[in-house]
Amino acid sequence: MKIALFHYHLKPGGVTDVIVYSVRALLSHLNHLDQLEEIRLVTGVEDGIERVLERIREGFERRVGDIIRLDVLEEIGYVENEREPDSDQLAMRLIARYDEDTLWWVHNYHLGKNPAFTAALMKIAGSGTRDMLFHIHDFPECGRSDNLERLDSAIDEPPYPSGPRIRYAVINERDRRILSDAGLSESVSLLMNPVPLSPTAAADPIGMREALEELCFDDNPGYIPGAPILLYPVRAIRRKNILEAALLVRLLDEPANLIVTLPGVSEQEKAYSDLISAAYKEGLISGIWCPEATGDDRLNYPRLASSCDAVISTSVQEGFGYLFLNALHWQKPLLARYLDILDGVLDLFGDYPRRFWADFRIPATPELTRKTQNAYFDKIRKIESSLPDKSVKSINSAASKLTAGGGIDVSYLKVEDQLEILIKARDDTGWVEETRLLNRELLDSAGRTLKAKAPGMDSTIEAHFGEGAYMRSFTSIISSFGSKTPTPSPVKVRESVRKAFGRIDYLRLLYNG
Repeated sequence: MKIALFHYHLKPGGVTDVIVYSVRALLSHLNHLDQLEEIRLVTGVEDGIERVLERIREGFERRVGDIIRLDVLEEIGYVENEREPDSDQLAMRLIARYDEDTLWWVHNYHLGKNPAFTAALMKIAGSGTRDMLFHIHDFPECGRSDNLERLDSAIDEPPYPSGPRIRYAVINERDRRILSDAGLSESVSLLMNPVPLSPTAAADPIGMREALEELCFDDNPGYIPGAPILLYPVRAIRRKNILEAALLVRLLDEPANLIVTLPGVSEQEKAYSDLISAAYKEGLISGIWCPEATGDDRLNYPRLASSCDAVISTSVQEGFGYLFLNALHWQKPLLARYLDILDGVLDLFGDYPRRFWADFRIPATPELTRKTQNAYFDKIRKIESSLPDKSVKSINSAASKLTAGGGIDVSYLKVEDQLEILIKARDDTGWVEETRLLNRELLDSAGRTLKAKAPGMDSTIEAHFGEGAYMRSFTSIISSFGSKTPTPSPVKVRESVRKAFGRIDYLRLLYNG
């Protein structure tokens, strides 16, 4: 088998990690059978590729590691304001470079970050001359209206081809269901990310607290000595909805501290990250901002994970959700906003100490209600041409009913309004009591969860997400190539996918720039 594995870049992050873990799984399980001749990592950016190669090869014999090769093709990298490559020329170049005996394994092929690359892939897929596995981590239809608009303008036909040489891999049950319902049920497979169990540090909660108070307290006046430490191990980007986590830890009957581990660094996210950082410095958030930046070993990532009291997530959008599984690995109670990507793995959490919620409400004044609803109506008007008519109606209806249950879910507010709410939580005791009353059951349950002891779950994680489970799914996909599958109209597939993501959940004001 020869594989050409494509991704726009190999910079540190989620998809790059998945590529590293999956290629290592292939090397471990296929090479000893002489089934794997070559894997070419094809990327558009040179930055980071040598480190990725080191991570993949680590621990393997040289003859095994040498199977991995690197190709840098600038034409497949992210395209921002530069002129996009010519899709016809790119298609010809790719066909000439990667022959018919090679599996083309393309990650996030239709994200909208390089529409010309997607267009080239669609031309090649239409020729039926290559086995192509389209591995979807994120959909452009899911809250990425700018990406979707660019994609629509660049391709002649919706990017959902089908046929005996086309297969799709998705990373959660929700996405498998969406593509199956769209007519691709025999072409799509669930290929959940491999989850290597990283080594854990010895727990040292006393040392961690001493370091927090010695090194971080002056810049984080909201920190509460002795209060529980809730770890939110993420970058400070908008979809992580960090101000909701800050509000929750402040409203708990026994207030807690929130630790966010990394700042947002991209141009799109830096303003949000700076806002969160400022909220810590002003004492609006009880806890510590990015303690790893001190460089003290007591505050490195493994030590924070092993020494914290619980893990929290208020993210409103994830593709896979490593954080949820990490909580199990670290044996920490989990407080988390429920996401539909968890539908297929909820049984794993069984009696594990966790509290999921789908609603966290704050009092809604007429002014806040009107302002929030109008912001949604405006947003919908701007993107309605890319949505089915029924979706436009249902989203408008949902926006008009945001306060129907009493109060308004904080995750649906603009960032600026979330910040104002946090100020109220600090300064207005009457507002605090009213909000606690709205969320009494959630707060009581969260408080009990924080005090529970978490069992070891590593064997369960290994059984579901280890290399063996990953390879069973992957080899099943490979063996399916060549068999005939239904060939639904790409237009109908597109409309079905857009309808599935045409919900207010995926259009939150948090995403606004």
